Amino acid sequence: MANKLDCKVESIPFRYLGLPVGGNMKLAKFWQPLVENFKSKLSDWKAHTLSIGGRYWLCRSVLGALGTYWFSLYKAPKSVLKQLEGMRRKFLWGGTTETKKICWTSWDKVVREKQSGGLGIGSLRALNLALLLKWRWREKTEPNATWNKVVKCCYGRARSGSASNYNRGVWNSILGVEKELLDMGINMNNFWKPKEDGSGWIWELDSSKEYTVKSMRKLIDGVMLPMADAKTEWIRWVPSKCNIFLWRTLSNRLPTRDNLQKRGVEIPSMDCPICHTEPECLNHLMLSCSTAKTISAHLANWVNWWPRNALVVDDFWEGIRDAGKQVSHEDICKVIGVAFLNTIWNMRNSKVFNGVISKDLEIVRCIQSVAFNWVRCRSKRGKSLSWEIWLCNPVMAVDSCFALASR
Repeated sequence: MANKLDCKVESIPFRYLGLPVGGNMKLAKFWQPLVENFKSKLSDWKAHTLSIGGRYWLCRSVLGALGTYWFSLYKAPKSVLKQLEGMRRKFLWGGTTETKKICWTSWDKVVREKQSGGLGIGSLRALNLALLLKWRWREKTEPNATWNKVVKCCYGRARSGSASNYNRGVWNSILGVEKELLDMGINMNNFWKPKEDGSGWIWELDSSKEYTVKSMRKLIDGVMLPMADAKTEWIRWVPSKCNIFLWRTLSNRLPTRDNLQKRGVEIPSMDCPICHTEPECLNHLMLSCSTAKTISAHLANWVNWWPRNALVVDDFWEGIRDAGKQVSHEDICKVIGVAFLNTIWNMRNSKVFNGVISKDLEIVRCIQSVAFNWVRCRSKRGKSLSWEIWLCNPVMAVDSCFALASR
């Protein structure tokens, strides 16, 4: 037969189009090629040279899609998903094959949606289930497709909630997804419904009324992962690495000396490296330290809405948001707020690791410059933003720039 068809003779299991065929995909050993593929994308030099923003996008876009081909046909064992998620987590926090870094936030909090207080990376388990469920959607919406007829001829028709007809191969896993979701509290009959005229099906979770993996993955993650009290602040004019920095700051997940001590790191001194008068913690470093107070006083002279009296970072950020609503430019206020927090942190690191600290006025000018460049370079209408007007009144500078750009 092989000679007549002019093809090779292979033994089961074998690989076809990059996927194993004929093996028991419930066994982790058949997923080893995908694991090795993940490892090849996470070389040590990338962990060393990429910022946390670069590592974030690599974890989200590249590693999040790397297993799509496999996940769309096979249900991955939990041990494999755990291994892959562990690799993504280690890489995001800067770890390599030889070094281990502190993971400052639980991975469940990192992968959940930004609306739920995470970074929106998404879990691989939710991706796997959402991709497999698409076959059930296609089975409903493509009844006359050749592949559908072949499957039904070989295995019989699927019955809701039961995998008895698809009792072997990938179809058993595909049909079993609905039961797994039902155990989570997700009844698929609430989301795909027949049209009133009986001409097809509609998907309730997307405006197109067509099934999308993105919407299903978001639903699964929303059920599986813990919710936060507030959504993640993600500012469009701020680089990804600084948005992540803000997320960590508002969660008190920066490596300040008190946080390092809580995680078992030996610290020679708990004193603030800037003022040496009080133990270093997030609120002291950002708001109560003498240098931070002086810089806040200068910024309050620059913009009259600056929350200079805040003693807690959460209250400080709430003041930034309230000020933004008052001046009708919430993004501008948030940009300057992030520039302040990030510059204070960089100043602290410069003192700790290099023994160098800039003068107060130089730090203030750095904050003004960083915020100016973010708005000018990352805003679609900010190309003609005036530095001279910005130094006098940043809100007025943005208004005049945007008015000029809209002509």
